[in-house]
Amino acid sequence: MLRMKSRWGSVLLGALLSVLLGMGGEAAARGRHGNPWEPLASTGVDSHAYDSVLLREDGTVWVWGSPYFYFFQEPAPRPMAGLTNVVAIASGGEHVLARRADGTVWAWGNNGSGELGDGTYQWRSTAAPVLELTNVVSVAAGYGFSLALRADGTVWAWGANWSGQLGLVEPYEWYVLRPVQVPGLVDVVAISAGEAHALALRADGTVWAWGDNAFGQLGGAMAGDWSLGPVQVPGLSDVKYIEAGRSFNLVLRLDGSVWAWGDNWGGQLGDGTTANRSTPMQVTGLPKLKALAGGSGHVLALAKNGTLWAWGNNSSGQLGDGTSINRLTPVPVPQFGKVVSIAAGHYHSLAVRKDGSAWGWGYNLFGSVGDGTATSEPRLTPTRVLLPCPSMSQPTLDDSHHEPQQ
Repeated sequence: MLRMKSRWGSVLLGALLSVLLGMGGEAAARGRHGNPWEPLASTGVDSHAYDSVLLREDGTVWVWGSPYFYFFQEPAPRPMAGLTNVVAIASGGEHVLARRADGTVWAWGNNGSGELGDGTYQWRSTAAPVLELTNVVSVAAGYGFSLALRADGTVWAWGANWSGQLGLVEPYEWYVLRPVQVPGLVDVVAISAGEAHALALRADGTVWAWGDNAFGQLGGAMAGDWSLGPVQVPGLSDVKYIEAGRSFNLVLRLDGSVWAWGDNWGGQLGDGTTANRSTPMQVTGLPKLKALAGGSGHVLALAKNGTLWAWGNNSSGQLGDGTSINRLTPVPVPQFGKVVSIAAGHYHSLAVRKDGSAWGWGYNLFGSVGDGTATSEPRLTPTRVLLPCPSMSQPTLDDSHHEPQQ
């Protein structure tokens, strides 16, 4: 079986799965005015490539965004059939994890590396439980691998391990088909997954990383060295929030400062340059923040006052400032109202406003923005995500893998 080693470079397979998954749901009911797709109040989404995944407040999951949506007349959000009582989601670009209220984890999508945790390599168009995994409080999905944080502070991993992203020193295996505990990690309160590396935040405020280090994303170690087991990121303390982008990282400290390191090809480290850094550096020019979202080469930051900030690659308008000009330092997303949650995909962005509406912008050839269109013209400013209007319950953005669980 062909296994591509880049989440963002293997779009076609994941996108096809996104369509197949989305088609499994119920047909859209007509709106009050006969329009099957009307804006609906919503509170959240997640993305890691061209896909978009939305968790509604009623516990249902919706998916959209795929190259194959180009061939549909209405590339709009579609429900994931047979999945209820979901409280958190995580997208790996080609597979999705859903944490249910009972602490179990369900998964669907590509399974070429065993990332669904069902003991097979068979892809799934419907959700199935991850084997032998209970009492989960947070999930995170990378390209071809998955992570789960249990209530006892232990981290469990499965799927691809070609760069050591499962954190397993011995025995070393290329693929793990069911969850195994990451050794050497205790008292973990948050997890996050990049393309082929992972982060964990411990209760003492320290950050630990493992996996690929081609761009210095593990911090401290020489770029190019892998780490099969978790290593502490030096120079960081009092961290309360972690976020792994494709090959870079962001953290928010208790004092409100933001620090970044790793790959910087699009200016996503926010330091005014495009030079990679293996040592965390502070991102300046930001107000007090409460959330961060890292994509392939851009970042979204949510301020405590509800304003939205962005920086990095802007080739498809994913910064939402009305241009396609890269920004090497943070800039506000203008005229957007108060935001409560955010997510960053490959070349598109998603946000939820205080009024409950979900919005998308950036690359939209495959319908990633969720406004019911699929066009080669990118959305340079936020446009509203369309959802069928029979139910007025509000969806919820998954950022459970970004910050400590209570």
